[in-house]
Amino acid sequence: VMPYINGRLWDPRNASWREEKAAFACAKDSEGHKYVEVYASKVELAIMCPTTALWQGKIADTVKRLISEYGVNAVYIDQISAAPAKLCYDAGHPHIPGGGDFWVRGYRELLAKTRAKARAVDPEAVLTTEDAAEPFADLLDAFLMCNSTKDWLVPFYPAVYSGHSLTFGRYIFREDMAEIDAFASKVGQMFVFGAQLGWLAADILEPSFAESANYMKRVAKVRRAATPYLALGELVGFPVFTPELEDISTSWYMMNPVHDFKIEPLFPIQMPQVIGSVWRADDSSLGVVMTNLGSETCTCTWSLDEPATKASPKGLVRVQRYEEGQRFDEGQFPAAKLSITAELPPHSARLYTLIAI
Repeated sequence: VMPYINGRLWDPRNASWREEKAAFACAKDSEGHKYVEVYASKVELAIMCPTTALWQGKIADTVKRLISEYGVNAVYIDQISAAPAKLCYDAGHPHIPGGGDFWVRGYRELLAKTRAKARAVDPEAVLTTEDAAEPFADLLDAFLMCNSTKDWLVPFYPAVYSGHSLTFGRYIFREDMAEIDAFASKVGQMFVFGAQLGWLAADILEPSFAESANYMKRVAKVRRAATPYLALGELVGFPVFTPELEDISTSWYMMNPVHDFKIEPLFPIQMPQVIGSVWRADDSSLGVVMTNLGSETCTCTWSLDEPATKASPKGLVRVQRYEEGQRFDEGQFPAAKLSITAELPPHSARLYTLIAI
């Protein structure tokens, strides 16, 4: 259970704002005015300065209460890795007025205090935030990649930090669930990028979304089997598919701030019908995951790209296939010349494991 709090904003309408004198701790512009942001709730929210003892203590104590009094397992602290820093000119804060490194430094202090209080109550307590940011990777356990809902994405962050940082989730709306190509491409790309699947509501259980729900279930089963690779392993390359695959074309839905955060098909998406990635586990075995995003069966041959080949076990490897809850033995192959023919049913997912003999 992971409730939401905001690690950056305080509502000035709250009694706590007045009682705790929060105005002192908010970030201020060069005229001494508080910065304000407005989101879909249409409420004016004040941006807090992360260097202040009041704000650091507020977040740390809130997280501690949630874990100790309510028994939650994790706390999502919104915006820390996602929202931009502000130039704070309040001379009463513990930083030089204006710019500098204080924003990152302040949040590192805030997260260190929060983590210490959380772990004192529950040594396995988890802290997460919105988006991934390198300065906080050692102080947070996972990152909600909701803003990675755009076209032309590459898995740069997991390529660098897989095995050290976990990623999860993406915006998924009813409009996506209603269009299998949009849904499958959003979820399928998350899958091959190594992210934990989600961020969606229980709407997926409605009968009208059965096609999307079935795809999600198939992919989730494979991801669970691929935990040593996708969650705990290292992204090392990509399968090379031949012949060249057909593309699927769709649009991804996203909230449009220009139109009062209305959910609209903002991003045109074009992807190969089959996508995949290659991961190395701690035992040096390779896991190759792939998914057919399309509504037609795809028969193709896959091999390893050069980085994945260099990372693979040497000599002969035993190849096993996992799909639909079952494992199948594909046989023994020389790792350097691996070539496997695959027939992928529509909206399917599978895992191949390559283990040295």
